[in-house]
Order: sequence, then structure tokens, then C-alpha cells
Amino acid sequence: MSHTVRVRHVENSNADESTTSRATCNQPVKDNTYFLEDGDCVFIVEGTLFKLHKWSLCRDPESMFHGMFSLPQTTSAQSMEPIPLSDTANDFRALCWALYALPCEIQDQNDSGTDISRLVAVANMSHKYSLPAFEKWALSMIWQHFQPRGDYLTDCPQKMLDMMYEVTRACAASSRKNGCPV
Repeated sequence: MSHTVRVRHVENSNADESTTSRATCNQPVKDNTYFLEDGDCVFIVEGTLFKLHKWSLCRDPESMFHGMFSLPQTTSAQSMEPIPLSDTANDFRALCWALYALPCEIQDQNDSGTDISRLVAVANMSHKYSLPAFEKWALSMIWQHFQPRGDYLTDCPQKMLDMMYEVTRACAASSRKNGCPV
């Protein structure tokens, strides 16, 4: 069964404006950064389309995506059906960032201005989709940022503390298995 999905492209990557635009017309919008024209798989997350490369999702042989894309495909590449995911668009965007980040962007995570919430989202999504190398990296970066800044937990918003607790709890078994100190 083939469906036609009409798509609008939103130039502004501001999540609030994208959400507002989506709400008024109920048409999926292409993610400004991670709708890659040469991608070969499409995901829809909260009304946002992400077109990625299977190779980036399947580099880790333990990945859930590796198993999913190794199954026989019944549709042609020209009629790619979006794969619905129940994540938030921002969390999936964080995972995409980790999958496609350049070496200098990865190195920047050592700086004090690191977006901890993005690292938490990467750890959570990596755990959910069985990407142990990315999970281990994200958890180790979070751990690294807490070492020199013991006051972060007292200054951190409650919502972030709750998210970090849930991710740490969910990832605990696999992080110990992968040798992460968290």
C-alpha cells in the first residue's frame, strides 16, 4: 500500500515556529538540517520528516536499525514510506547530530559550554535504539562534565535532573557492560 505524503519545507529551524506551522496545516515538514536529499530512509517524528542514510544508522552491528534494514524491503526507493517514531523531534534531531557530527563538533563537547540536554537526549536515544558506542560516548561526556563542576547538580533545572536520572537508570546495565563509569 503506497501513500503520498505532501511535504512543506520550513526554512526556519526554530522548533516553536515549526510546531505552529505544522499545527495549522497538519502536513509533515522537512527537517531543515536532517532531511538529506541523498538519504535512503525517511522517518517521521512529531510531524517532522528526517531523511537519513541507512549506513549512518547501521554502522553499529548491534543497532536496532541494522536489524531493521537487513530485512527484505518491499518498497522501491522512489516510494519511500516514512517510518513513524514515537520520539520527540528534538530528541531524534540530537541522535542525528551524533550520527553526522564532524570531528570538530565532537571535540567541542569537551568545552564547558556543552549542551548537556543534547547529550542526555543522545544517551537516551542511543539506548533506545541499541547504539552502544554512541550511548557510551554520550554517558562518558555527561560524566566528564560533572567531574569538574560539582555545583551543576544544584544549579541544574529539575526537569533536566529528572531526565538525567531516567537516562542513567535506563542505561545503567548497558553502560557497565560497555565500561562506562556512569
